[in-house]
Amino acid sequence: PTRIQKLFTGGGFNLSYNEKYEPLVLEIPATAKRVEVVAHISGHGWGKDIENCAEFCNHTHHFTVNGTEYSHDHPWVGNTYGCAEQVTEGTVPNQFGTWTIGRSGWCPGKEVVPFIADVTGSVSPGDSATIEYKGLFDGKDYEPVTNPNGNAGGFGANIWMESWLVIYE
Repeated sequence: PTRIQKLFTGGGFNLSYNEKYEPLVLEIPATAKRVEVVAHISGHGWGKDIENCAEFCNHTHHFTVNGTEYSHDHPWVGNTYGCAEQVTEGTVPNQFGTWTIGRSGWCPGKEVVPFIADVTGSVSPGDSATIEYKGLFDGKDYEPVTNPNGNAGGFGANIWMESWLVIYE
């Protein structure tokens, strides 16, 4: 890679989550050979809302480059042994509590594996590219519903995310 351009960051996951994301227009150098969107995304928060977001819900992340969408989800959420099944990939086993349960983008002790989308086919070297982002739950903006039996030690939904446009020459 010869250039890295910061794109979007996460934050509190609720109805206003997507309001802060304006489309970005970035120049793609004429010498670009490959272009990727790279993002580290993990969900945190549990015990406050019915969906137990964002740690234990399958939120999706949608990056659109010049009209073509690239999306990332967390299919292991809801699997009682989703993190236990990833011990050979770095999850630290035999912790107390809920360490075995699949989470949104992370497991205890394991690295957050980056989402990497090759967007080369959606850009034209020497031209600008418009990049958009949104985070969703069940295909729409997330509206937390307070759990009347919530956990006093829990906390609200939050998406930890850093994303970049990476250009290779």
